[in-house]
Parts: sequence; C-alpha cells; structure tokens
Amino acid sequence: MKKISIILALAVLFAFASCNPDVVKEEIITDPTDTGDASVIFHDNFTADTTGYYFYSMKEEQYKDLQTVENGVGVLYGGSQFMVFTEGLDLAANDYELAFTFTPSETFSTNAADNKAYSFVGNMGVKNSEGLLSGSGTGIYITFADAEEGKLSVSPTQMNGTSTVVSDVKETVSKGEPVSVRMVFGTENEQTTMKVTGYVGEKEIGSFTHNPVTGDGTVVNGFLFSILGPNGAAYNEKAEDGMPFGTIDDFIVRAIAKAE
Repeated sequence: MKKISIILALAVLFAFASCNPDVVKEEIITDPTDTGDASVIFHDNFTADTTGYYFYSMKEEQYKDLQTVENGVGVLYGGSQFMVFTEGLDLAANDYELAFTFTPSETFSTNAADNKAYSFVGNMGVKNSEGLLSGSGTGIYITFADAEEGKLSVSPTQMNGTSTVVSDVKETVSKGEPVSVRMVFGTENEQTTMKVTGYVGEKEIGSFTHNPVTGDGTVVNGFLFSILGPNGAAYNEKAEDGMPFGTIDDFIVRAIAKAE
C-alpha cells in the first residue's frame, strides 16, 4: 500500500500558500479501501467515515462539517477537500487522473447562493519547505451554475498561465443525475511545463498549460484538488437553510503511464 502526503490548507483555495504553520505534514496511509491496484494512490467509496483523510489534523474544526459521509456518499455543504499530493509521485513517468461521480442536488439553486456558483479546482505547482505548493502554477476551475429549469451549466476557468481551451466548450448537466468529473495532471519538457485537463461526462471542458518561472530549475512536483462551495466570502460556508449542493462518490486518484 503506497503512502502519500496529503496536506490540507484553506489558503490553497486562492493561492499557492508560502507558509501555513498549522498544517501537520505527517505521511498517512492512503487508498483507504485497499483496491489492491498498484496504480491507485487514493480511493474512497465512502462506506466509512473517511473525512479525516480530507481534513487531516486541520486546526479549523468548523470546516469538518462541510463534507460529511452520509448514506454511502460524501455530502457537500460547502468548500471542502483541500488535498495536496506531493510525495510518492513520478511526474516524469506518469500523469495522474483524479476522478469521481458528482450528483448535483435537485433542489439547490446557485442563484440563491452568496457567490452564485461552485467549482471543482485542480492545479499544479512546486512543493515548498512547508509541504504546500508554491511558485507559478496552473489549474482549472470546473464551475457549475444554474441554467434553465433543473439544469446546471458547466464551464472552465483558467487559474493561471497560458491557456489552451477547447473553443466554446460548455456542458449542461441535469440536477439530481450523477455525472463523472475527471481531472488529468501532467508535466512536459522535463517537468517544467504543467498541464491540467478537465472533463465532465465524456466531454473535455478545458485544458490549460503553463511553463512556470522558478528561476532555479526547480521542477513541478505536486498537484492539488479542492472544492469551492457556493456560499460565503471564502466559498466555504453552508447555505442558510443547511442544504447540500451535491454529493460525490467513488473518489479515486491513479497514476497513468505517459504515452511513449
């Protein structure tokens, strides 16, 4: 069973933090369901309370109720996850796919939310001495917002860098119906160019590339995933009525060998 550092920090939501003294940087055993697949570095089917993997030793206890395990799924009430993967990766040989099933709430409306939308966020960077990602990075926001009755529009937003976006790609998904969400993290040019591609269902939503300016030849060596909720100035507050905006299931991160 592989080990990987999963470091959790709210500061990651808006920037690659340079320091967070409250983060505990111990290695924990991942793949809590023990798939037996050597390519899998993390898998959660939410059959047990696994929230500790996502909010491991986090000082801010109030964030722990923003994603809970209920009835065999992860229930999303606000911004959550904050997972940074840095140890045990081989970005020279592999890309890394992060995937899960997302079911948006039938009754939750982003129009009534403080920030009017919510996003799944993936980006890449360089591990610093605090175990977080810093320096120039690239990433994608896969953003969901109310569309016509019972539907959500899905669109990509680039986090940083120079983008390569599929022209006018936008998806519409139905509330209450599960849809697959995937992100693929990879590097090129001896790990100095990073690329993050997002998919919803079978459709590529956006692909963003960036060549970081590190100044010392440091290569990209990590990626992160987080969720921005629809409420609150920090995108992490529950709705006033306490309603979740969706659920996630079968959350998995796996290595994929780069094509020859």
